[in-house]
Amino acid sequence: MSEPETTARDDGTVENQTPSLFNDVYSSRWAPAAPCHATWTPFPQLPIELRLQIWLFSLQRHRMIEVNICSPADENDTTYPGDVSQSQYYKGRNHLGKVISGRGYTLNIKGRGSAAVPLSPLLWVNHEARRTALRFYHVHLPFPHSHGDRVLYLNSEYDVIYVRPQHPKVVPLDYSRRFARHATILVDFLHDVKAHDGKNKGEYSRDFLNDHGVPLTPGILHPAAAKSFANILRTSLRSVLCVVGFRLQTRGLGEIPVKNWYYHFAQTIPLCRRGHPSGSFHWLQTDPRPGVEFDLRQLSLNPFDEPGRLSRKWEDLEHAFGITREQLPAREDGESDTAGLRFYICPTLPWPVRQMMHGITMPEEKEGSREELAKYLQFEDDEWLRERKFISGISDGIHILPKHGCMIDAETFDMMEKVPCTAIGMWLFPPSAFKKQTILRRNCWDVSAVRPSLFLFEV
Repeated sequence: MSEPETTARDDGTVENQTPSLFNDVYSSRWAPAAPCHATWTPFPQLPIELRLQIWLFSLQRHRMIEVNICSPADENDTTYPGDVSQSQYYKGRNHLGKVISGRGYTLNIKGRGSAAVPLSPLLWVNHEARRTALRFYHVHLPFPHSHGDRVLYLNSEYDVIYVRPQHPKVVPLDYSRRFARHATILVDFLHDVKAHDGKNKGEYSRDFLNDHGVPLTPGILHPAAAKSFANILRTSLRSVLCVVGFRLQTRGLGEIPVKNWYYHFAQTIPLCRRGHPSGSFHWLQTDPRPGVEFDLRQLSLNPFDEPGRLSRKWEDLEHAFGITREQLPAREDGESDTAGLRFYICPTLPWPVRQMMHGITMPEEKEGSREELAKYLQFEDDEWLRERKFISGISDGIHILPKHGCMIDAETFDMMEKVPCTAIGMWLFPPSAFKKQTILRRNCWDVSAVRPSLFLFEV
């Protein structure tokens, strides 16, 4: 790996302009030995069977697609679900002859230019590549867009959908009804995805959890939507990913000392993906980075993201729709748990932070770039130094707390930096991993007994 670019700052310290990531280390294993070329003229002369396999190989990649769902502007709590006998919903059919919701919501996939919507460039290469892509993406979901109608192409075996319903601009004063429509859009979207599945494969990974002002129950849904959602929960969902944040804004754990709290810089805490709302990722069944076990001893989550509460919330949702574990399909991977649906707690650290961006305007095309990441990592280093100086000041005031903190030695810390262990991704834990809470008021857990899975995004 080439040496990262650095520049000197005014205060004499060095800023890393091209930070290296574990994502680079892992991706280099899949990189071709020879340099890539923009064109390869002999390709059209290859046998068609080989060309099709090459197209297919380039499509077989996991993607996490971030989708914002917006309700119709003219809709209110009296029109949805409204009088079912007069309702416009769940009446029409699509080209496959399947009933669709008719909700009229819009989807927004934030990205760099309009190319972010189709998601796969193979749809525009040539007729042969397009036919291969259309067969591979067996879900073709049409949706309105600010630049005209578009189609969202999905493959349920490879794609994870990060569904984020948008809060209505105008909400009723009655808090109990405040976000009812906000909650129901998700159900209609999932129904329409299944209705536009041309192969009826019916297994999906979804990234969502009900976080609205009212519980998601059959009573606030159109009857057809409630029945469809119960069927999706029972037969179609393969995994549910509940994304949670950390208590602190950086990986430096330098708070005022309390019992069982160690000053520590947690290098393996994964940083949230930015600027790539439809990018590919590798799903590593166990996080292979050295030193993970140290960081898992002191995992301090957002106080609003208590894992047990989130898990119970999902169980309550299943119960409300009459779903029991006995109804779920058995797993085929030999795991002891017989339930087919997997529920994961997925910690990831959002960045940048407000203090870092004060007075800085980052163009949209720079969002998530190495340049922005370098600024965040420098901010993180500066914050860790400031916290170490502060802690030293309230102790002897002479010896600054070492950079490696108090949990690991300097040699191990340096080794982790050289790997490097910094990653853009997120962990995946089963709820059962959160058994030992070490510091209640800091929502701090020791989960070192479990090696989490890791989503490692391409950056």
